[in-house]
Amino acid sequence: MKRLLFITLLLTFSVTHTALADEKQLELDIDASALTLLALEVGVGQIQIDTANTDRIQLKVTVRGEKRWWFFSHKVGDVELKQQWRDDRLHLSIPKDNTKQHWQLTLPAELAVKVELGVGQFYANRIHSSYDVDVGVGQISSSLNAEQFQRIELSAGVGNVNLHNAPSSFKSERHLVGGSLEWSGPGSTVFKANVGVGDISLTHKD
Repeated sequence: MKRLLFITLLLTFSVTHTALADEKQLELDIDASALTLLALEVGVGQIQIDTANTDRIQLKVTVRGEKRWWFFSHKVGDVELKQQWRDDRLHLSIPKDNTKQHWQLTLPAELAVKVELGVGQFYANRIHSSYDVDVGVGQISSSLNAEQFQRIELSAGVGNVNLHNAPSSFKSERHLVGGSLEWSGPGSTVFKANVGVGDISLTHKD
């Protein structure tokens, strides 16, 4: 009985230790006053963006190792946030295979954003700067004031595209398995989104 209890406790400790070793959190807080573009590159995971009246980029990323078998996962203890600066542009990525990454960002409202996400979900809240979002497989959703944009372009290879509560009419096309949508307005910025397989859903909010 004691031997069985010891083995059980040992296995419990091993599982807990493995779980902790298979998750890592990274943070970044930097001055973005001189930046015009932030580019994000993520393999698998989620990206959530909020905008604020700030001149800083605040970022938290939770990186988890994907399961290999039973309760063992790929280790993420050595992952690092890669920063590439090019004049007034910043490119961020975590180049680590076999991981799922949850990105949470608070950005200056005027900062343009470019996103490449392989598989997962992208969400941005109340944006009005230029965005260019490309997702291989997954979903794109955002709330925005459409009238602050000059153009909105949405495209899904396989899936649906929608602009809810649009302030005026838009052009949409539907083919066998996918579709596209274009809207023109009085603003000065552009929102472009493309998904290979999945859905795009935008909601207009005044």
